Amino acid sequence: MKNSKNVFLTWGKYQSRSETMKDFFEYEVKYFNSDKNNLLLKYVIYSFQTLSYLIRKKPETIWVQLPPSPLMHIVRIYTFFSKAKVIYDCHNAIFRKPWVDTPFTKWLLKNGASKLIVHNEDVKSAYSTLIPKNALVLLDKPFTNEINESLSDKTVLEKFNLTQSKYIILPASFNSDEPIEEILALEDKLGSSYKLVITGNYKKRIKDTSQYKSIIFTGWITSQEYKELFLNSAIVLGLTNFDLIQLSAANEGLIYKIPMVLSDTPTLRRLFPIGTIFTNNDADSMSKNLNNMIDNISKYKYEIEQLSFEKAQEWRLQADWVKKSIKEG
Repeated sequence: MKNSKNVFLTWGKYQSRSETMKDFFEYEVKYFNSDKNNLLLKYVIYSFQTLSYLIRKKPETIWVQLPPSPLMHIVRIYTFFSKAKVIYDCHNAIFRKPWVDTPFTKWLLKNGASKLIVHNEDVKSAYSTLIPKNALVLLDKPFTNEINESLSDKTVLEKFNLTQSKYIILPASFNSDEPIEEILALEDKLGSSYKLVITGNYKKRIKDTSQYKSIIFTGWITSQEYKELFLNSAIVLGLTNFDLIQLSAANEGLIYKIPMVLSDTPTLRRLFPIGTIFTNNDADSMSKNLNNMIDNISKYKYEIEQLSFEKAQEWRLQADWVKKSIKEG
């Protein structure tokens, strides 16, 4: 997509949603990332880099990953001098503090884009006062064409001393919307048969990992290593403290057809009705439900394959409608 006149802007590192959809929507994903710790300084740098990139690229369509909300403001400045279409792809956090209280954010959400996309119907209903009436719904893409290549490579298992299908994977952001303390309490409840592998930047919440024997913290890993870890896992554990969240981990469970234990929220129950066990976020409940999944893994494996097929069909219908709506303006 190097010559594409459509771009998808992200302030941050790798984002699976934009990557999995890029071939269908024919855009180039552009990341702006810095190792600097000062958030304000980062955003100043990103702002200049983004404007410079847009001026050079002169895209016809600009997809904007939200949050952070300041990216909306920068794109708005650019469109004063451009006729480019703007598409807001809204993760749930854009509708919560601090992002939604950023000056002009509420106005931009309603008026700043040609089209605004949310990730499920529950979000569209819950935040109807903040978004246009014609807001579109597009689930995370629940399939990929890269599975066979990754499955044959087990280098990452050797790196973390893991055995295929003998560990549980928990993708984490280590943000406040995840029950990190309760997750760590699983250390004393997992037993010796299965490891818990937690991806993501654990240093945001955990200073010392040496005390954990049953939990493995990968830190930041490559996208290829991440795929390998998913494909060779037994169970996906996906947890959130909030409703309305779809969970990237749950969608990746669909992509790689791995049974899931997910937080018990109305949104997740509606989106993933089979192939899944729902749990409270305390360690006892999680341990009980993980063991239940292990004991009945064949049943849930069959169900998740069925659900993956159904969700792929649903996504294609939604994506066709979104593409048509964008084209028509």
